[in-house]
Amino acid sequence: MSDEKLSLKLLEVYPAPTVIHDYNSFVYVNNAAVKKFRATSKSDLIGKPILDFVHPSSLQETIKSLNSPERNDTFEIHDLHLLAQDGTSFYSDIVGTTITMDGKEYVHLLINDITQLRNSEQRYRSLYELAPEAILLEDEDGFILDANPAFFNLLGYSREETIGKHVRFLTLDKDPGIISNDIQKVISGEVLIQESYGKCKNGRVINVQLTESAFPLENNRMGLISIMTDITSRKKAEEEIYRLNRLYTVLSQTNKALVNTKVLIHFYSVFVIS
Repeated sequence: MSDEKLSLKLLEVYPAPTVIHDYNSFVYVNNAAVKKFRATSKSDLIGKPILDFVHPSSLQETIKSLNSPERNDTFEIHDLHLLAQDGTSFYSDIVGTTITMDGKEYVHLLINDITQLRNSEQRYRSLYELAPEAILLEDEDGFILDANPAFFNLLGYSREETIGKHVRFLTLDKDPGIISNDIQKVISGEVLIQESYGKCKNGRVINVQLTESAFPLENNRMGLISIMTDITSRKKAEEEIYRLNRLYTVLSQTNKALVNTKVLIHFYSVFVIS
């Protein structure tokens, strides 16, 4: 058995969808690809134009890739929108390799369905974008990577005024050493919940509660996610309650003193003057 036939035989039992094309149409598909493209047999796919299975949203990108004069031996295509035979669609990451069979060049594609992952990411993105709490994403050095709309609404800064800045510009004269120490605690796995102050663009200072934890970035780096809750009204209410309690204590002590004074005066008038 030739090496080419052996390779194709191995691809038959490979669990991931695998296809080979000649830049125009499919010349080989494995069983997993038949299932992924919702075909009934290989003959439904082999010989068919590959562009028939590309969603219109990814068509231009695919045509550009096929016609590129600079073809690498190995390449990757991310977030490619593909069509199954029944009209349903799915998203995939593609790993491609140029191969030679019988003296002719072909492209071997390994298809990784990322539809569920993509949908999960979109759901989390929606939660992030629609969250009522201000959310800030920072790298391990404290530079701001992203923020959600609630953050910009709370503090009044624009995206351009925020992204890439050090988080220090949002704090109220906080010691840089303390900020750095807090970041290291979070990166090390500690979840920090603390009260602080936030500087709004208009100069207003608000009371905030920060809940900070670590999350993974690319290239094995770690970042921070900081959830900022405006507690200004709560702090004012607490201060008012404290003030009223103090006032009540003072008035109670004053009233008690007045009562004692009246008792003494009465005692003096009854037992001394009489």
